[in-house]
Amino acid sequence: MATYEWKRGSRLKLDAQAIGQEVERMKDLGPITPARVVEEAKQPTSPFHNGFTWDVHQAAEERWADQARYILRSLVIVEVRGVSTPSTRALVHLGLLGDDDEDLDSQYHYMPDAVQNDKIRAALISNAKRDAYLFKHKYSVLEEVVEIILAIDRVLGS
Repeated sequence: MATYEWKRGSRLKLDAQAIGQEVERMKDLGPITPARVVEEAKQPTSPFHNGFTWDVHQAAEERWADQARYILRSLVIVEVRGVSTPSTRALVHLGLLGDDDEDLDSQYHYMPDAVQNDKIRAALISNAKRDAYLFKHKYSVLEEVVEIILAIDRVLGS
């Protein structure tokens, strides 16, 4: 039997082993889709069940917050300087820091502004290292990115 665990940085409070086994069971019956997971989760005995917000009003508020995050992540500023190619700046999100700093967790900043603040800069560095670690583990089976993974290992000391 396979062993399941959550990705590093995950905040899920569900039993990863039970979820993994349920996904294995479900895949034998067809493709795994979000809609199928939601259907399974509606059953109170499902290992997915406690991972969802079943209060419709609260779920709507959470969905609207997700939509607001999507809007903010999608926004860029295009700066045209002379006749050169325009440059763009996007808002950066500081979530999933691991130190439970709720203030930073819900903030978005433009990168040039963010790097001027020591606390935000430290959070960005932490996020960059986490993203490098996740990239390494996600793509380690691809020979085409072995040089990138070796560089990540050198920087992270892995």
